[in-house]
Amino acid sequence: PSGWMEHPQPMRAMAITTFQAGPDEDSPILTVTPLGPSAGSVLDNVNRWRGQMGLPPLGSPAELEPRTVETAEGSILYFDIVGPQAATLVAIQQRLDSTWFYRLMGTPDAVATQRAPFEAFLRSIRFEDAQDDE
Repeated sequence: PSGWMEHPQPMRAMAITTFQAGPDEDSPILTVTPLGPSAGSVLDNVNRWRGQMGLPPLGSPAELEPRTVETAEGSILYFDIVGPQAATLVAIQQRLDSTWFYRLMGTPDAVATQRAPFEAFLRSIRFEDAQDDE
């Protein structure tokens, strides 16, 4: 999205790329991380991210409130997790051979300004081998 800058080196372990969502030092950071096809349950991952945001865990999958973004690659689930000091938008894209995580993290106010660009980023995702997933 406009105003996002790709970092020359990923800023987190296991991430393959990192973007800064704005020009300021306190702009949210987006990481893209591919893992294997069984990268934990959605509830387990959401509870891990909730803990990182200073929130209590959810008790069951029924409590999850995902948003969905439709892309050329299929539906991507994403979660808006806002804690008292930090927030994250995190999306999970499951493919046949991998699970991709797209995570934007920063202050609650800064992350709130990036919801639409985050969704635009998700809609822009394309895989060269997409025909292999059909």
